Order: sequence, then C-alpha cells, then structure tokens
Amino acid sequence: SDNDGFDDATEGAAASNPNDPLSVPAQPSGFQLIEDFEGEGMIADGSSFNGVNGWTASVPGAISVITEENSTDQIARIERLADMTSVNVISKNLNELGLQILEGSTGTLFFQVNSSSINPDQSIGLSDVSAPAAFADFEAQAVIYRNNNLRARDATLFRDLGAFAVNTWMNVWIVADNSADQLKIYVESPDGQIGQIEITDDGGIDPFNFRNGTTNELASILLITALGAEAGSSVLIDNIYLDPTSENLTRPAPSKGSPATGLAITSSSFNQDGDLLITFTPGGEGYILTGSNDLNTPFEEEVDAVYDGTNTFTIDADDVTSDRRFYRIEKP
Repeated sequence: SDNDGFDDATEGAAASNPNDPLSVPAQPSGFQLIEDFEGEGMIADGSSFNGVNGWTASVPGAISVITEENSTDQIARIERLADMTSVNVISKNLNELGLQILEGSTGTLFFQVNSSSINPDQSIGLSDVSAPAAFADFEAQAVIYRNNNLRARDATLFRDLGAFAVNTWMNVWIVADNSADQLKIYVESPDGQIGQIEITDDGGIDPFNFRNGTTNELASILLITALGAEAGSSVLIDNIYLDPTSENLTRPAPSKGSPATGLAITSSSFNQDGDLLITFTPGGEGYILTGSNDLNTPFEEEVDAVYDGTNTFTIDADDVTSDRRFYRIEKP
C-alpha cells in the first residue's frame, strides 16, 4: 500500500507498517535460498514447475524438474521446444519473499547453470517488474548465448565477453547496484578456467549499466528463452540464491560437476618446491590432465604430469611457465 517494495502481508508478519514507506521489514544479511527445486512443495521428477513455489512461465511445457544424472539432486530444465512460436518468459516474484534488492541497495544473485548445446539463447537476471513479460523488463541481464558465448547487457548493447563449455556447470554471480543502476557479472569455470572471472570488465568499461535504469526495487528473478536457441536444446538451472543487501562473491552452494561424470577441479596450488598441484573430485583411476594455452587450441594431455592415483596431478616446477594455461581433468 505504501509502495516501499514490500507487500502488506510481508510487512504485517514483520510488524512493519504497510502504510508508512519509511517503515520496512529488516532484510537478512548473506545469501538466502530462493530455489533449489527440492523439498516440500516442489513437484515430482518430470513435471512442469509452472505455478509451483511462485514460478510462472509463458510456455509451461518447456520448464520441468528433473533428477540430475548419477545423482539424487533435483534441478530445473528449461527447453527450447521445437514448436515454440514465442519466447518463454519465466519468473519468480521476490516481493512476496521480502528479499528484493531495494532502491539504493546493492545485492547479489547467485545461480548454477549448464547448457546442453553450443547454441542456447538463455537470458537470466533481475527485473524491477513484479510480473515481467518481455526482454524490456530486464535490468541486470546475463545471457548464455549462441556459439559458446557468454554475454552481458550494458544498457542498449550486448557484449560477448567470455566463453562457456557445453555440458559444464558454471557458478554465476550477478552483483546489482540498485543505487547507481550498474552491474557486474562473475563466472566460475566457464571453459576450464579456475576461479571467478569477471565478464563485465572488457578493459575499458566496468561496471556495466542496467538495461533501462530504474528507481524501483529489483522485484523478480527473470529468465527468458529466446527463439534463437537451437531447437531441442536445454539449459539446466539449480541453487538460486540472493543476498539482498551486499556484494557477495562467496559460494552458497557446492560447485557441481558435469551431469555425466561429476568431475570438478576443487583446488590448484603450489608446494614449497614450486610444483603445481591440481586436485579434483571424485578421484580414482583412469583420469588424465589436459591443457590448452588459449581455449581455442585443442586440449592435449599433459604427459609429464604425475597422477597420484587418488585425486591430485602434479606438474613439476621446471615444466611450469609464466604463460597462461588452462587445465581440464578428463577420462579418455
């Protein structure tokens, strides 16, 4: 009633005055779980989650909950159905949770995402509209785009600023400054790299600007599947968290390996002799370490790397150079 971004029921439950815009519920600090597609209230494997836990979709049949391969973890699958004739607008209202990013505040959206195809066209981000209906309703917008591109929206422009690997889980952080109407996007392990990489830093422009700019709260999670996505392709989503009050680059959920193998590099470090140690999960027999200098050159086996047979490869200090190097753990 007072247009402060919190609905009256939320204000009443928090003993806040719904008729006073200066009286607002205290928001929690740190990451708050928005959705992990598990637990009481979530639908069974294979069903659409349209209408469940506050989710809506303009093409309900294109969104479903599935059980991840080789796991008991439930995740969301968003498909580009071959017979789709319009984009699929998927959203979840944050006002109803009292976890929106208020005007004048900075917050962070975290999620994990995996594309089955080299050619998706999936936008994910935040909107200042409670029930968004179109691309124009985005403010902070990231795109997993065609030809392995990671994109970020900078006001009127899209910028291709990174690459992703097919069938590989990524951790993504969207930091939204709802005072300056600017955003930063960080991605972890998009194409074999280690650590967080900011894709909104192109060497000259950092941070980027909201799509439109707003004086309202960021009121919903928004995902849109465009018709430019490869027909039959899908994007997997899991573990959506929001910190409504701060820039937060911690990881609120464990990193996920690929659905097929569960593989994930867990750490890289140097020992006292300068040897490079690369540790991974799940470990065991039959793994090799591969490397590439620029991600465009095919990954080739690091034949001099020594594997302990458990979970760690060691590269001798004499074989470590100052050149950039990207590594992967693979099973040939």
